[in-house]
Formats: sequence, C-alpha cells, structure tokens
Amino acid sequence: MNYGINVTDPIYGGVINGDWSQAFQNAINSITQNGSSTGGVIFIPKGNYILKNQIIISTSQAELLTSITLEGEGMHSTILNFNNQGSGIIINDGTFVKLRNFSVRNSTDHNIIFRFISSGTSGAVNNDASNHIELTNVRSSFAAKSGIVFERSFLINMRDVFCSHNAHHGFEFRGFHTSTHASGCFAGSNGLDGWLINEMVYSSFNSCASDGNRRGWSISNIKSVKLTGCGCESNRQAGFYVTSPVPVVHNIINDVENLSLESCFALKNALSSDGFSNFLYIKTTLNGKASVVVKNCSDSDDPIRNGINSVVIDGNGANLINDNNNFIYKTVGTNNGINTLVQYSKDIGPIDIYAADVELLDLKDTFGNSDVFGGTIVIEARNSPFLVANSNSATYILLVSKTVLGTNVKIIEKDGLIEGNGGSWPSFNFSINSSGQLLATPIGSTSGSFYFKLSGTGNISLH
Repeated sequence: MNYGINVTDPIYGGVINGDWSQAFQNAINSITQNGSSTGGVIFIPKGNYILKNQIIISTSQAELLTSITLEGEGMHSTILNFNNQGSGIIINDGTFVKLRNFSVRNSTDHNIIFRFISSGTSGAVNNDASNHIELTNVRSSFAAKSGIVFERSFLINMRDVFCSHNAHHGFEFRGFHTSTHASGCFAGSNGLDGWLINEMVYSSFNSCASDGNRRGWSISNIKSVKLTGCGCESNRQAGFYVTSPVPVVHNIINDVENLSLESCFALKNALSSDGFSNFLYIKTTLNGKASVVVKNCSDSDDPIRNGINSVVIDGNGANLINDNNNFIYKTVGTNNGINTLVQYSKDIGPIDIYAADVELLDLKDTFGNSDVFGGTIVIEARNSPFLVANSNSATYILLVSKTVLGTNVKIIEKDGLIEGNGGSWPSFNFSINSSGQLLATPIGSTSGSFYFKLSGTGNISLH
C-alpha cells in the first residue's frame, strides 16, 4: 500500500487558476485506478483549498480491494472550500474509505455523499453498498443541501463529526443501513433536520447532539436502533420526531420497531409553537406502526411555556413504552396513541394511621390524568420498615376504578394479619375519594405507624 501521498506535490498538477480540484482528483486516481495499487493515504496539509469541481472517489474494485484515506491536519486547519456545481466529495460504492481531520464547505449540492450506484440485487442486504466507512474529526458546513449523505451503507463509524449551517439536513441516511455507530457527533443550525435517519437496523448513537434545527432527530423505518445519552436543544419542532409510514427505497423496513432512547435529554424545543413537543413526538398515519422505548430520559425548559407538551403520541399504532422518565410537561395521546407505562413498586412510610381515613397516594391514568382510570394494585403493608425481617404483614389485591359515575375499590384477595385483632396488625380497608386519592382505613384495633409497598397494572399510575 502507498502511504503519505501529499496532494500538494507538483506531480499531481498543483493549483490551476486558483483551483485545486484536478490535483486532488489526480492524487486520488493514482491509488484507486492503478491496477497494481490497493489504495493508500492522501495527505492534505493545512490550508484553505478552493475546489471548482467535484472530487470523486470510487474504491469498489472487488478484485483490488482498493481503499483510501483522506487525511488533513484538523477540521480548523485543513479546509476544502468548494465553488462548483454539484456535491463536493462523492464516494461511489465506497469500500474501506476513511475521512479524517478536515472541513468541507459551500457545495451547491451535498458537501459529502456516499452514493449507491452498483447494479446488484436491490433486495440483497449490503450486497453493493458502501461499507467500512470511517469519519473522524470532520466538519461539513454551508452546503446548499445536506452536510453528509449516506445512500446505502453498512459498517459506518463516526466520531467527532460536525454538520452545521447546511440548507437541508445535517446528517442524512437514506436507503438501507446496518451497523452504524456515531459517537460525540453534532448537528447544528441546519435548515431542516439535524439527523434524518431512515431504513436502518442494529445501529447505535452515543452522546450525539442536535441543536437549532427544524427537528433535532427525525427517525423512520428502523429496527433495533438505540440512542444513548443523546440530546437536542432549541429546535423549532420536536427534539426527537418518530414517524411511520415513510416511503422507503428498498422496501425492507416499513415501520419503527425497537427504537430505544436511553438517558437522553431535551431542552427548549418546539420553539415554533405549532403543536410539536419538547422531547418526543411519535406520529403514525394510515397503517403505520411506531413503538419507542424511552428510559431514564428527561427534559427541561426555561422559562416554562404554556401549551407545550413533553411527549405527544399521535395516531393508531403509535406506542410509547415509558420507563422511569422525568418530564416537566405532560405526556399526551391523541388519535388512539398509547402510553404503556413501565410500573415500579412505590414505597410509602412511615405513615401514622389511627381511626380516620389516611391518604396513601394519588392515582392517575398512564397519561397522568386523574379523571378516569382503572387497574389493579397489589399492596403489602407492614408495621415496620421492609428491611426488618420480623414484621407484621398483610397483602391486598385491589381492583380500582374511577369513572364519570364515581369511584370504586374492590378487594379481590387479601391475606396475612388482616382482621385488626392487634394494634400493630396492618389491617385496612381501602377506598378512593373524588380527587383520585387512595385512602387506607384501619380495621378493629389497628393503630400506629405503618409502611406500604404498592405496585399497579393496567391504565393506572401511582403518584
């Protein structure tokens, strides 16, 4: 393999009338189109390079296993400034392509595009796609369309890649993609979406951000994709926007399945005030399905705005699996959207209970509304903390409901010290008041301080 080819070496033509594009192309061709070559590294010293023509990289010569690396001296030091008609850097069916340590600016189309042009079987996964792609410390800005586009790729690894101030999207994935991983990447101040992700499976994004775009993240037609520690701030519409159906290229994935957002964060999104949400908007139409698991996530806003929701679940087939999140605004459903709440037990106590009814907690539905709800609650009651082994205990299974006609609690099973024959016996009846609060009423001689562990199922949540 050839190493350290310097694009400024006079052998490649140098600058012609202020234009470096031919020198760049000659250097690339010297290691990708020579029958005795299997690729190499093109070194781009620091400087501002004006390029008046597209740069094309084609490495899909299967018999040669050609590979190429474009290596600059830093995204603030090596700048590729395009002044041309069309995209800047075009990688056709790229294999083993690495882009490192430079910036690309001002293309009249996309700044960087990995194009799928091979004539293979369109339904064959990864058969002719770009693969083994690495981008490190690359910035793409001020394109007339998107910053970086992947038409069909697998085995993508991006680290410290920035896409900002592009007229369309920052990062755009279209076609079919697998094994994509991005870490510490950022999309900011783009005209459309920071991240547009479509037709992708088994991929992950860690600690990536998207600020000041139309939507922070726009996701459709995916399976088994996870965002961990990702965020979005000051976007005009939703921070995370998930939708189905969306037209697909390869007809492999038609819905959103097993999308996971974990430990993600949103701040001051929905700035356009047109019904979008601060954290997440799930939208389905026709027969589309979109299921999103959201765990340990939160949002914030300053100042607090009226009429904003943290999460909107919109459409038949839209389902949020809501697991231990902390949202400052409401989670709302419309057009049959479903909020499936992952329930955890809730510990209460010590509570002093004597002759009167005592409030244990507030009951609401899975969207946080207290007007109508229904489900089952399992209660274990003790006369001492749960870490104490030798406690008096009783267990109750309640069927509870609150409707427009009133409230009701039915004890469908109970066991333990339930008769109230001693002061420290945790013996209770239960009821719900008009505000949706669960009340405990002592039985017999029951009195003193008690502890409760409660868990709920159904359209009910414990507050």
